[in-house]
Amino acid sequence: MGLIYAAWRLLGIRGAAGALAGLAALFIFREGRKDGRASAVTSKRKEAGHAVKEATAARVDAARRDADPERLRDDDGFRRD
Repeated sequence: MGLIYAAWRLLGIRGAAGALAGLAALFIFREGRKDGRASAVTSKRKEAGHAVKEATAARVDAARRDADPERLRDDDGFRRD
């Protein structure tokens, strides 16, 4: 408010209106940046959650494959006994 009052005293009503418009633009810009950051954080959390789910599913699938005795083979292709 002090900036608007100073602009009004120094430059008149037009200066005060310009200062008010500048402050409004600054606040709108800052709110937009804050919303953008919040959106980015939400997006990254969703991506991380998806990656964790995929890793868990892969781990479960690997455990199921390893539990199947028909699939247990050495590197050279022969079955383990």
